[in-house]
Amino acid sequence: MDGKRFLHTARFLQNNGSDEAAYRTAISRAYYACFLEARRIAFSNCSVAMRTKDGITNEKDIRHKSLQYYLKNSPDKPVRQLGEDLSDLQAIRIDADYIMALAVRAEHAQDAIEDAGAFLAELEKVGPGRVGKAMEEYIARMYPLGSFLHSQYSASQLGISNYSQQAQECRAPKSR
Repeated sequence: MDGKRFLHTARFLQNNGSDEAAYRTAISRAYYACFLEARRIAFSNCSVAMRTKDGITNEKDIRHKSLQYYLKNSPDKPVRQLGEDLSDLQAIRIDADYIMALAVRAEHAQDAIEDAGAFLAELEKVGPGRVGKAMEEYIARMYPLGSFLHSQYSASQLGISNYSQQAQECRAPKSR
């Protein structure tokens, strides 16, 4: 299934929904349209060798924050902006899904749907090659000497965004 179809579902819910649950669900579906499409593009345009370095064998191995890190740490400004926008959409989705004290109205759903549409348009404009390159560059920085297979945890599992002391410690040989 094409993840972008969730944006159609979000629009349907926003246009035909008559209650807050529909608006919350529309916000969630708008985010997932973006996440699933960006994840598909990143996975499909990153080499198997680089994906293997981060322990990624299939699309579902790319987690929400990992995808954001790949994009937000790119030297390519439009790709970095995609990461920021995806992060913002996820934050809105989390609020809609988990903060029941927050009132969600039709205009909130409409804003999320418009933002998601803009994200998908920009993702297409940036192109798959630049998204895949961002993922490869990030993984190369995380594993300059080896791969996920040489460390206890992948960067994705650690949830870290920059080459850091944590990553160095994870790659250090274990004392016996």
